[in-house]
Amino acid sequence: MQPFLHDRGQRFEQLIESSTSALRSYTSRDLGCSDVVLAFLDGAAAEYRAMGLSSGENELVSLLAQFTSAHEGVDPMTSERVTVRRREMERGIALRVLLLTGERLRTDVDGVQAALDHAREQLAPLVLHAFAGGFVVPRPDGTLTQPELEKMWLRLLNDPEAAPSARLVALQVAAPDVLLLLADLLASLNGA
Repeated sequence: MQPFLHDRGQRFEQLIESSTSALRSYTSRDLGCSDVVLAFLDGAAAEYRAMGLSSGENELVSLLAQFTSAHEGVDPMTSERVTVRRREMERGIALRVLLLTGERLRTDVDGVQAALDHAREQLAPLVLHAFAGGFVVPRPDGTLTQPELEKMWLRLLNDPEAAPSARLVALQVAAPDVLLLLADLLASLNGA
């Protein structure tokens, strides 16, 4: 079963907002910055776990462990206790883990967007086929109800001409994503 990419993209965007807040705490030299970084990394790892992304969860837990080590006064790179300039070392590790986490999040957002863009490109000719075949008659504003979108999608999946392309899309993205993309395409056709 394919993941619901629109939902995943929104979750990544929320994590990016949290990352930005943690970076702001870092740059403002907030006294509670350590707690903010710990909470952000822990929450981000939990969100990856909830999405079933074990690789991302592992990466974030690893970064959390590095920061926790620095917070406890142990340099995560050397495993040696730091007694001089401990706060400086902790801040350096905080910046490093925040930057790496932000990079991971941006990469994941880009991956979701690329998958949705690819599916949108594949669906565009199918929408035109649906119009030509009379499968769909949108309202004057270019929209359809959820049941109408579902009916249109089922007709495309069962149409002899459109079925191969429609089924290829169905293998790549979840049905809720398809319906949202179809609605978006129909609305953009009305606006053109």
